Amino acid sequence: MNKYLLASFLAICLCLGLLCACQTNDVLFLNSELFTELESAEIDAERLKNRWISGETNCYNGPAFELNERDGKIYLEEREERCSYVCHLNMRYLVGIDCGEFDGWVSVIEYGSNWNEEAKSERLYNENCCGFLKEKVLLEHKGESYWTDNDDLAYIFVGLAHLSIDRGKIYKFENQKDGYSCELFADLGSYPDAFLLDDGNIIVATKKALLSVDSSGNITTLFTSDYWGDLGVTSMVKLEDSYYIGTFSGILEYSIADGNVVWYPYYDVDKQ
Repeated sequence: MNKYLLASFLAICLCLGLLCACQTNDVLFLNSELFTELESAEIDAERLKNRWISGETNCYNGPAFELNERDGKIYLEEREERCSYVCHLNMRYLVGIDCGEFDGWVSVIEYGSNWNEEAKSERLYNENCCGFLKEKVLLEHKGESYWTDNDDLAYIFVGLAHLSIDRGKIYKFENQKDGYSCELFADLGSYPDAFLLDDGNIIVATKKALLSVDSSGNITTLFTSDYWGDLGVTSMVKLEDSYYIGTFSGILEYSIADGNVVWYPYYDVDKQ
């Protein structure tokens, strides 16, 4: 019996070794059983649009490319439909709910040092919450610099995309000595599907475009096209000098240096 177990273990190790060896340039490491390796191709905008119209690609008829970055590698993971969000700050929580076309809300919950006291809750906005981002600050320790979360400042993303409605905003929430402030930071003009912080800028993939928002709330369009709205953006990560954007139809790589786009499409071989 032990011999069989040992043989099985060695076989699994061999398979894993071969799988790693098949990856190219450490660009995309996918841990899904559905995909082994994606090859770059031109975006077929017409085919992409037809897939959405026919219902072949939508929220309920996957696959959806949910990207996450760990240890300098990109992983494709199961799509997670999120409708509630929590952000922990000093002495406060931000809580948000997304109810789709029925709208949602964002609230702040304040707690004191005495946990026996009842927490105070206040509604900030009656809008769908799309998530939160904490500001990053650069600290130094023993001569080394590192980035960490600022637990006194967070960005709130809200929006709605339903039928002909498409809107999105960013609010800036900041702890202060006598309470807090929460003000409009940027009007995106479109629903924020995915976002991340990069060197002091907020990178946002909306329904209409890929945007960069600087520390003053000024918006720059990095990329847009006639097919962007048909991609169905689900997630976004940064690896080295590129943003990788997960969609319902494949993975789009945006080069930060020159703005070039590489498309890794998913084709269902049974429907070719």
